Amino acid sequence: MTGSGSYLRGDSCEVVVFKVEISLSQFSACDGKKVNVDLIIEPSSVKDCISNVQFTATKPNGGTTFNNPSGKGITISKRGSDIAHWKIDNVRWYSTQANHCNPTSKYKIRASCKIDKTQYQTKPVYLTADTTFGRCLDGYAKFTQYFSGKPSYTTTYNSKTHRYETTVSQGTFKRDVQAKSWWRAPINSQYYNMVKNEEQYHEKQQMENPDHYIFGKTYLAENIMNDVQRYQPYENITKKGSLKLAQKAFEKFFKDEMRRSNNYWPKFRCDIEREAKAAVGASYRAAMPCTYPNCQ
Repeated sequence: MTGSGSYLRGDSCEVVVFKVEISLSQFSACDGKKVNVDLIIEPSSVKDCISNVQFTATKPNGGTTFNNPSGKGITISKRGSDIAHWKIDNVRWYSTQANHCNPTSKYKIRASCKIDKTQYQTKPVYLTADTTFGRCLDGYAKFTQYFSGKPSYTTTYNSKTHRYETTVSQGTFKRDVQAKSWWRAPINSQYYNMVKNEEQYHEKQQMENPDHYIFGKTYLAENIMNDVQRYQPYENITKKGSLKLAQKAFEKFFKDEMRRSNNYWPKFRCDIEREAKAAVGASYRAAMPCTYPNCQ
């Protein structure tokens, strides 16, 4: 905002050429972050004559309707008592595409103020709201454990064959799937709870739930034990050799079950993601077309 005006200083009237501009602490920010907004006023003596400061934040084309989870754009409020200091408490992304997959969106910010009874308006500045995955939003759930406990081995001597025989029983060995979820988003982001809830759903309702229709068919202790017991007893001329054969068999079938399970559930990745997103009400940038376009 540039212009000239007059204001009274003491008992004299002085014509002053002034400039007022908007300065942002950053021109791009993740959804949910705070951005400081300052008015740069030159000369500084003009500050005492400024009143009625108002900000507008619109789409670049001037639109004021925003498609996003919050249903609104950004607002700008005072930051302290200085008339030049303002702030955006919550940067909000909005959709610019029919499928809501645009990672960024822009705001056009203007300020107006009254100087010596005349209202002036600044030149606009532009702020980018960002929801880029991996930078502003992120999350995952991963397995941390599949089984717990150990099988029991019993070795006996067969006097007829003069060989040692080892059999394997369940012992304390069992399926005991555990997982961990992690997420990242600014705490004030429209997507914080959405991302958190989705990852926790993956962890608790899918990965750790033994009745889940996909994950419940993976990492099965009974598959391992059935395979091990199908070939017992494990015979050898020495007790140590017999036990070693049984242990190697368990290790082999354990790896087979891990391989089968690891190859099984990724085939249903789209079903897994679709279920979790539907359960937590994921929308806009976090919806399936945006995060898993190959699943449609």
